[in-house]
Order: sequence, then C-alpha cells, then structure tokens
Amino acid sequence: MIGFFPEPYPDELCYSLCARYCRRAGYRGRISTVRDLFGSGSFRAVVDMPSRLDYLIASLPPGHGYTVDRFIDEHTLLPFYAAFFPPERVARVRAEMRQSSGQAKAHILAGLSEIAKRFEYLRYCPMCAEEDRERYGEAYWRRIHQVSKVKVCHSHGLLLESSGVHATYRVDREEFVTLDELLPMGQKRAPDRGAHSDRSHVFNLAIASDARWLLDQRGLCSTSASLRRRYLNLLYDCGLATATDLVRLRALRYEFESHYGRDFLESLDCKLASHALAFKYLMRNEGQTGHPVEHLLLIHYLGYSAQEFFLLAGEKRQPFGAPPWPCLNSASDHYRELRIEKCKIRDLRTNLRHQQRKSFRKPVGEFACDCGFVYRRVGPDASEEDRYKITQIEEFGSIWESKLRELRLDGAEHTIGEIARRLGVDRHTLMEQERRLGLRPRKEKDGSEVFASPRPHRREQLRLEKEEKRRKYREQWLRAVEEDPETDLLTLKTKLPAAYNWFYKNDDHWMRTHTPHHHIEKKAIDIDWGARDIELAVAVKRSAARLMNAPGRPVWISADAIGRDTGKRHRALSRDDRLPLTNQALIEVIESREAWAIRRIRWAVECYRQEGVCATERDVLARASVTFGYRIKRGIRPIVEEAIRSLCPFSQSTD
Repeated sequence: MIGFFPEPYPDELCYSLCARYCRRAGYRGRISTVRDLFGSGSFRAVVDMPSRLDYLIASLPPGHGYTVDRFIDEHTLLPFYAAFFPPERVARVRAEMRQSSGQAKAHILAGLSEIAKRFEYLRYCPMCAEEDRERYGEAYWRRIHQVSKVKVCHSHGLLLESSGVHATYRVDREEFVTLDELLPMGQKRAPDRGAHSDRSHVFNLAIASDARWLLDQRGLCSTSASLRRRYLNLLYDCGLATATDLVRLRALRYEFESHYGRDFLESLDCKLASHALAFKYLMRNEGQTGHPVEHLLLIHYLGYSAQEFFLLAGEKRQPFGAPPWPCLNSASDHYRELRIEKCKIRDLRTNLRHQQRKSFRKPVGEFACDCGFVYRRVGPDASEEDRYKITQIEEFGSIWESKLRELRLDGAEHTIGEIARRLGVDRHTLMEQERRLGLRPRKEKDGSEVFASPRPHRREQLRLEKEEKRRKYREQWLRAVEEDPETDLLTLKTKLPAAYNWFYKNDDHWMRTHTPHHHIEKKAIDIDWGARDIELAVAVKRSAARLMNAPGRPVWISADAIGRDTGKRHRALSRDDRLPLTNQALIEVIESREAWAIRRIRWAVECYRQEGVCATERDVLARASVTFGYRIKRGIRPIVEEAIRSLCPFSQSTD
C-alpha cells in the first residue's frame, strides 16, 4: 500500500496520475514505480486502456474514494471506443483492464491492436497546458488529446502538438513523464492554429467535439442490430438504402468521398475511402469493429452529431406504420377494420434519376386479408389517412366477387358507376373483373350478346401453366429414361434441353432423383511399394542435408519442410506403414526444437563474428529469435554462454 496518491484533474489520463505520483514520491526508476502501483516490475503500462487496475485501487491509501469503474470511465479511453461496441465486448474489456497480466489483452479483445500501434508520442494543446497551470498550478496529460485520429483541440481549435514522450512502450525506454516537467515554466510560443477556414479543419473540429462527448458518457454501448438499424434508417432518408435494407454501397462511397475529399480521408487513414464494402463491415459491427472516428465520419455525413445519433431509435422504421392494418374490401362487413397483421414490403423504382444513385425507390406494401382481398399501397405513409388508400388491388377474393354477382344478377338495373362506387373500384377495373367472371357479355358479328366463360385470375393462370409444364416435362423425362436406362444426366440434358432448364430452375430435386446414377469402378493400380519406399527414403535424407547446409537463416528440419522441399509432401507426412524405410529416415533426420534453437544461436554468433560486432547475450538471442525463458526451460543456457564467450571473450553475461 502506498502512502498517498494525487487527486485527479478533469479528464486526466491514468498515465498522467501515475506520472504525477512518481514525481512527487521521488521514484528514481520505472521498475519500483510500476511494482508499487501495479504489483509487477515487468508490467508495461498502456496509455489508452491500462490493465491491473484492481491492484492499483487496492494499493491506494484508505479513504481515497476511487473505484475501478470510476477510474475506467474518467481516466481511460474506453468510453470513446465502448460507444460502438456491443455490451458483451465492453464487459470483457473491463474485466481484462481489472485483472489482466499486462500483455495488452484489452486491446486484443477490443480489436484495437493495430490502432494502438499508430500512437507514437503523447500529445497536448499549448493553450490547455497554460490554462491548467493557471487553474491548478501544473499541466497534465488530457485524455481527449490522446485519441487517435483526433488532430485538433476541441476547446481551442488548435492543432495538437507532439511531446516526444512515447505512447507505446518498450521496457528499455518506459518512463513516467509529466507534461509539467516537459514544458519549462514561463516558456510560451505561438501555437499552430492551422487554417480555420479550411474545410478539413472544420471536419477535424467536429470529430474532436464528438470525441469529447463520447468520453463523457457512462455505460454507452451499442448492439450490432441497433447500430446497423440507425445507419439504415438514415441512409434510407438520403435515398442510399431501400426499404428492404439494401445499401447502395458504390453511390454511398462516391458521395462520402465527394463530401470529405480524398486528401482529408487519406490523412486520417480512413478505410472507408478505399473500398465500398468497408461501409458494409462498419455497419455490421461484428468481429473487429471499425475505428470510432470512421463511425463519426459516417454520422457527420448523414447530418447528425454523435449525441443526436445515439438518441435515434434503434428499431426499423415502418413506412406504413405499425400493425394491424385495415382491410379495404368495401364488399365485406369488416370494411376499414384493423385486422391485417402482416405486410410484405418491396421497392418500387420511380422515373427520377440521379447521376450516381441511378434511381430512387419507394416502398410498396402488400396487404392480404383473410377474406381473400389483397391490395398494394406505395409509401411511405405521410398521415393517418394514407392507411386507408389503395394503389392497386391484387386479388379481390370470394366475398368481393359474390357481391359483384349479387349486384349484377339481382334484377335491379344498376349502372356501372353505381356498382363501382359500392365496390370501391374504378369503372375500368370493374369492367375487367366482370369480363373475367363472365358477367359482361360481348357482341358477336351478328349483333347478339354472348357471355364469355369465366377466366382464371392471373396468378391462378400462372399456377395452372406451371403445373401443365411440370406434367409435360416429367412425362418426357421419364419416357427418355425408360427408353435408355443406361443414360446419364449429360445425355438427357442434350436430348431434352427445355425440360432440363425448367427442372433446374423449378424442380431440381425431382430431376436428379429420377436420373440414373452409374458408379464408375476405379481400376486398381499396381504399385511397387518397396521401390517407392527406397526412393522416398533417399529423397528424405538428401533433402535434410540440403536444408541443413542451406545459406541464410537456419530452416527447421521437420517433416513438413522436407515434404515442401522434395515436392512429395503427401507422402513424407503420411507416415504410411507401407513405407518403413521412409519413416525411419524421417525419425533420424527430423530436428528437435532445442537443436534448432542451438543452430539459430550459433548462426547468429557467426553473423556477428563476420560483421566484427561484439554483441551481448540479449542481441544474440534477439537475432536468433530465442527468448530468455526458453533458453532456461530447454536447458541450452550453457551453450548460449559458451557461444557469447567465443564471440567476445571480454564480454560478460547480461543475465
């Protein structure tokens, strides 16, 4: 337990708190600092999302008032990333930040390992540093200034300056440095304000403002479904998505790039400018999510700020309102009653054209009532009265048709207009339905009137035609198979191309079930396994010798490497019982991991000897790709020390 810990300043980075503690406590080195704060002398502190925070909080003096959650929310960058993460991933990252061993597992879980590598130095705003000195007596590192791809200060609009303090650490250079000791007192210089009239500066300032808002949020996260739904709703408003959730990716990429400019997007290393599919992966938010700044760029393009975006509903918009919908069959006793529960939505192209979007589309809803009445309406609905409008009637149903027959055959003289009004259709539609049902006579050449026989509905007619084709083609297919039982699918395809094409599209399972299958017997091949065994055994030994003496970095003599070298990988790795000599040769020449490590160490020593360099043990192990722990675990430590002494007799082991 430590005796004291500094009080945090607003938006102060956890690294800054540790640096101020180190300075006030008078620590001389990094190891003693991290051992007292994080419980391990080999701990590597991470600037944006540190780990082992449970140990840090437990080490603080009694009555400090800190909690791990408060530390994460107020002094790390997790809230900035968590806004676009699913809750389960945020929970895993928080758990890693509490108890991780310090191997950057939080970054791995968050999918930010590549992003973290882009940080090189901590950054600061000169005016913020001056204000902090006036207000608190010292300057400190702020979280908002360390957010990657944020280039300006949200408060002053100044370009952030690099400090020279490394943000990604190696053990040999890791130190805790405060901003106050980095900037000498009384030294003031004109900050770089950039071109405030430049559009790129306006974009950068908007990104910084939203990043500041995200850092201030507590518990903000997004499920994949809600985040994608918000994007789809906004893209639909812009004409870049359809009612069936299809996004015009090429048009979106073109307009996105035109809005920001390629130079600005490349300056942020934005993946959205490289390929249209990047938008698709960004909106899915699955697996490795995109960078939050890429999300902010898309949100700003759609005309919203981050705060406004997360206030939007995460459910799909209903272009025709919520169910139930009314049945508009005027011939029924439930006319205009809300009884339709399902609606099929598709897109309708309009005649409006756009240079990149090609065409706008409107949603078309199909509503089917259990009375058989089916109608369509072009949306979206602008008012409540739009729910009671019909664009097109698809099916009239038995109730509507019975009402029409009743009005036509009840003996009363009804005009076409009266019947059309009572049935809720126009005159043309009424006359067409009367002809279909055989209720409207047609005049013959002799002047007499004849009632035509009823015609089936278009859908019923298509169904009947399909069944007729099915019957005809099945008969042809079965007849051809009966005539030649030894035929195959390729022959039938050539003989009956029309039937084959129809079956392939409509009844593929029946076609393949009723096609003869002929099994081709494989001819046995006589192989002289003895001769092959001798040949492979010789090839294995020659390959091992060739790989062992190959110039350059040593290659591990393994069965896989021998198989690649000889071009007989499938045989060299099979360990076939019919190849005893080959198996014995593999056992003799295969190299253990320890032997390979020793050979790499000797190769590294020889390289340094040829270069005339007296390298240390650390240098030799690094060049040979052998870790310190491995040399002890595998018992090769004496060999390493002997190799170092042969390289430089006066050097001492660094162990």
